Amino acid sequence: MIVVAATEDTVARTRDRLRALGVTDVQVAAPSAARRLVLATVTDAWEAERIVAALRAAGELAVSRPDSGVRLEEWRRHTAPRTFAERLTLAFAWSEHDRHGLPGVIELGLGGFGSGQHPSTRLLIEELLARITGGERVLDVGCGSGVLGLGALALGASHLTAVDLKPDLWDALWNLGTKAAEQGKTQQARKALEQFAAGAPPDRYGPDIDKAKAFLRQVKP
Repeated sequence: MIVVAATEDTVARTRDRLRALGVTDVQVAAPSAARRLVLATVTDAWEAERIVAALRAAGELAVSRPDSGVRLEEWRRHTAPRTFAERLTLAFAWSEHDRHGLPGVIELGLGGFGSGQHPSTRLLIEELLARITGGERVLDVGCGSGVLGLGALALGASHLTAVDLKPDLWDALWNLGTKAAEQGKTQQARKALEQFAAGAPPDRYGPDIDKAKAFLRQVKP
């Protein structure tokens, strides 16, 4: 089975790419209001890996997962969302678990560092829960996936500066900007998406760069 994390706007594009790769058995699930999962059935594990690699090269957030048995049960345990103090939830973007109604959902992309499984991540999240009361300005140095900075915003921080030298920074900026836009934090979204549009590599983020520029044209500095 192949799972591709998409949105309502990108489902059709993902379907077309799968069809071009020879995959026709496709279903769509909606684990949350904003997230769509495109589930594609393939019979061969090696073929699944080939298709996943091609989808990722095209900029899709795609993974392969077991079809049945103990390995599927373990996969489902591993991808279950984790909620902290009924205020913050971490989930893999491709998780098939229902996320409707969960508090402060932050989704992780490929790599998935900061999913809440490691003790160091849980320790830092506990510190955020204790310290963030609203309106704080946060500096996240070595932000990686950006999950801790995004967590701070979800808990009420008013401003985030996230710094890293890794390519994951572009994913973090995109997530930060779109999340802020969803929450009505227009100026915060503008700052993040300006940086994203100016620096993200077009060969990987072309469609998202276009969306960021379209958003920026609609808001005032």
